[in-house]
Amino acid sequence: MKVTIYDDKWSILHTFFGFVSGLVGLGWLAFIAYTIYEFIEYMWKSDRFPGDMIEFLVGLAISELVKEVLVVLRYIHVWV
Repeated sequence: MKVTIYDDKWSILHTFFGFVSGLVGLGWLAFIAYTIYEFIEYMWKSDRFPGDMIEFLVGLAISELVKEVLVVLRYIHVWV
């Protein structure tokens, strides 16, 4: 099975939604809701579903990375 990511105009919004939900702290709750929505929306178009989920998870991972970097920078700033 071939998975295509960033294949339509909504792809960047999938990543943005993942990023924002990760920053707000609702990342995994939003992931579950988003998975259910995508499954219902694209039940008959199963070739797009894995790519959209990867796009969402990329945004979620980037938000977690940003949060960790901010924590490390704050920790370094306190001790310097």
